[in-house]
Parts: sequence; structure tokens; C-alpha cells
Amino acid sequence: MASNLIAIEHLVQHAVLYLQDNGYSYSSVKRYHKCWKTLLQVCQQESIRYFCYEQCLPLMLLEWQIDPHAPASPFQRFQIRSLKGLRDFQDHGKFFKCYRDKQQPSALFDSETLQKYENHLRKEGLKESTILSRKYAVSHFLKYQSEQEAGLSDQFVIRYLDHLQNSPFSPATKGLYLSSIKKYLEFLFFRQEISIPLHRLFSGNSFSKYVRLPSKYSQEDLKSILSAVDRDSLLGRRDYLVLVLAMQLGIRAGDLCLLKMENIHWATESIQFIQ
Repeated sequence: MASNLIAIEHLVQHAVLYLQDNGYSYSSVKRYHKCWKTLLQVCQQESIRYFCYEQCLPLMLLEWQIDPHAPASPFQRFQIRSLKGLRDFQDHGKFFKCYRDKQQPSALFDSETLQKYENHLRKEGLKESTILSRKYAVSHFLKYQSEQEAGLSDQFVIRYLDHLQNSPFSPATKGLYLSSIKKYLEFLFFRQEISIPLHRLFSGNSFSKYVRLPSKYSQEDLKSILSAVDRDSLLGRRDYLVLVLAMQLGIRAGDLCLLKMENIHWATESIQFIQ
């Protein structure tokens, strides 16, 4: 399942089919689907088209009234697990039996400096979900600093960037972390908590070098991509069609997600839509 190429509603549809095809009970599928329908409603309200676990988790914690610092009820744990399952399905095409919380808050989550930063964000008028997302990102940065027993220097920041590059996080998550940490370091510098403008290490789109795609693909690359698709399955045939439309007609991912039957004009052998 290729991430960033499928809208949330389609991802949920495929996830439900996966659960049904893999022997999950009717009640389990119904419970998952109920959680995901709430996710769809929240994402629609926030104008979020594509699923990103780290972006959606804070929103759903607020929607479900789950306190990340308090013990969760069994159903609240299931609600969080439904998001992790959707993340695994998006990234790996399957659900894992065991879940390891990559976003588990550490003691640094409540550190004095981070609390000051949280108050600063709140004074700027940011939404609580945005504040929580940034806190998760910065706490990851601080946890790595603590583990390395390192001072806050340019060498450490560069080392962290390499660590983040090699992490299993998705490109969307890495981008979220980088932008949040840049804002945090900028906050420290202008409050004179640090004397070096470390945020300038993130000047421009620093993240692009970690996820840069080829500007073009060779014919051999295109053939290899198409040959990797399983056309014996219904989803495989759909994926093959999507790839062919992108390769031969240059239709963008967002337009492919919105493509409908009425856009296809069989009489003129053309596909027409408004961008």
C-alpha cells in the first residue's frame, strides 16, 4: 500500500476489506470501522485528505477525550489501536498483532522547558491538537539528546537529523518532526536560552533531501514497478491501472484519487477533469 497516494476514505475502505478477508469477526470489524468513521469526520472538519498517524493522533485524543497522561480504559486502548492498525496497513499493507507505541511520552514530555514552549504556543493561538503534535515531536528530540548525553550544539543537531533520516518513521512524520523542532530551537534562541541560532540549520526545506524522489524514471524502472503489481487480485488490478494512468498520461496523485467514471469519455477515448 503506497502511502500519500490514497485518500483517507479509500484507505479505510481497503482496511475494512482486509479485516474481512483475513477472518476478523463481524464485531471486531464493526468496532474498527466505528473508530475510523469518527476519524473520517474529524479529518473532514480539519480538511485533512491523507492519513498521517502522528498528525491524526492528537486530534483523535481530543475527540475521544483521552488523556495521554492518565490510564486508558480498555475501549480507549482499542481506539488508539485502531489508529495504529490503520498506520500499519498504510505503511505495510497488513495489520500487526502487536503494537509498539512509537509516540509514548517520556518524562521529558513534561519538562520545564517544554512546558514553557507549550505556553508560548498557546499564547500564539494554536489549536490544542497542533500544540500536542509539536510537543510529541520535540519530546522525541529531547529524549534522543538525553540518551546521547549530549549538549545542544550544531554537531548534535546534525547527528539527530541523521538519526531521524534512518528512523522507521514515514516521510510525513519526519517532515512534521523537523518543522516542529525548528520552531522549538527558534523559540530557545530568541528567548536567549541558547546562544547559537541552531534553527538556521533547518533553513529552506531541509527535509527534502531525505525524501527526494527521482526527477524521472527510466523505462526499466517503470517496467519493474508495473511487474511488481499483483494483477491477479482486484486491488492489484486497480493499482496497475492507477500506475499506468500516472505513467502514460502524467495524471497527478490527487487527481487520480478524485477520478470518477463520468470523467472517462469512451466515445472520444479521453479522460477529462477540471484541476
